[in-house]
Amino acid sequence: MAPDPVLYMFLMMPTLAVVIAIKCSVADELLAWSVALANAVYASPWLSSPRSFRLMALTVLTRAQRPQLVAVRFLGRLDRPIASEIFKRWYTFVQVLSEY
Repeated sequence: MAPDPVLYMFLMMPTLAVVIAIKCSVADELLAWSVALANAVYASPWLSSPRSFRLMALTVLTRAQRPQLVAVRFLGRLDRPIASEIFKRWYTFVQVLSEY
């Protein structure tokens, strides 16, 4: 007796949901913390600091112009909206499979 593909998809969903949710959540936190770091450096009194500190602050501000993103080849960047979109498409896929 061949295994039922719809049952297999339903059984795999919790595992995939946990993996995708954790990875997208961590990537979203990385993005938030990189923006917070840039804001904290900019809000510091770096203009009245010694030259070495100003150079370090400028380096951080220059690097922070583009926040840190976790990118995946076929999905783009990982974050919570992408996770939500993945779950919606997965649910649609399972619904289509259950029709047949």
